[in-house]
Amino acid sequence: MSKLFGRPVPSPEHADALAELWKKDEKGRALAENLMHDARVSDRSMRLFHLMVKREQSRLSKSRGTPIGLDAEVLFEAAERYKKSLVVGRRKPPFVGPWNRDNILNNGAGVCQLQVGEELLNLLNLPGLAQPLHLKLKATDAWRKAKASPKSDALRKALESAGSPDRPGKPDPKIFAMWIQHVLDSTDDSDREIFVRLLLDALNEGQKDNPHQPTWATKWSDFENAGYLEQGPNRWSEVLGLNHNQMENQWLVLLVYPVTPEMVIVRPTQLEAGNSPLHYPTPSQAELAAHAYPNGTGGHPMDLNPGPSLGALLPEYIHQQVAYSLGHRLVEIAKTTGKIGSNLRSNRARHRQYLLARYWPEIMP
Repeated sequence: MSKLFGRPVPSPEHADALAELWKKDEKGRALAENLMHDARVSDRSMRLFHLMVKREQSRLSKSRGTPIGLDAEVLFEAAERYKKSLVVGRRKPPFVGPWNRDNILNNGAGVCQLQVGEELLNLLNLPGLAQPLHLKLKATDAWRKAKASPKSDALRKALESAGSPDRPGKPDPKIFAMWIQHVLDSTDDSDREIFVRLLLDALNEGQKDNPHQPTWATKWSDFENAGYLEQGPNRWSEVLGLNHNQMENQWLVLLVYPVTPEMVIVRPTQLEAGNSPLHYPTPSQAELAAHAYPNGTGGHPMDLNPGPSLGALLPEYIHQQVAYSLGHRLVEIAKTTGKIGSNLRSNRARHRQYLLARYWPEIMP
């Protein structure tokens, strides 16, 4: 284990910790490989990661009651701490700073694939929005319209019934599902309009609680042209690399919105993903430029159920949160069935083959 973020490891202790992490389990192996090969991480971000490593060593030493060296657990926790402290916890996270310019795609350097007005796609998990929908939106115009409209009676009852005496403010999943099903089955456009307004309001309200959580997105035209829209919610989750162990029977929303002049569009690295094993690094911008690939290529989400033949490699971007408005399009709502995805190791092996086919072996680790 001679590399860390594509550079020589700082010490033998780092090499030993990476080797220990690689041997730990499938998730540890995936993270170790990503930490070794993700050369897109900037020098400044790498220094900040080393700071997180030191802080995790200190924290774990205190919890264990004895000083510890650098080991697999320290690396695993440091990756997640970087995300929570420096990505989610910062008004201006490192990924939008000038030191990350090689990963910023719309900064005027070279040809960028994303232009102002071009549409991005974000896949939302509705159960995560149940509480803000229930707790924060009763004063909105959309809520008053729902209460006043006889045609929206089922929607009104569903929202007002959410929660229970012993768990006030905790929406009942069955009632929440009933409300969504009502919207899907309704032939009244006003029901859908109310739902969209409530959803967008909930997103904006939710951002106040987590104001710096980045948004992960892909390019809407690429997703649509690949035919993934018609393949249903399980396939949406798979091709966007989303949480295959936690997506059973979940309501998903495809939300499309335009790139605006103030948005900073970034190619994510492992550090923005924390210790998630579902991320997979792509070649650095320097490597791409050396082989005539244009700026703006983006990363690529790992397909969690890859087929036998090469599929469409979707682009993957992150950006800071934007205010949601009625200019954003709710394209589809649907419910997943069963577990999403398959074996992590085989998914990673297949994804690497996809990247080799796209970028050639000479610029793949």
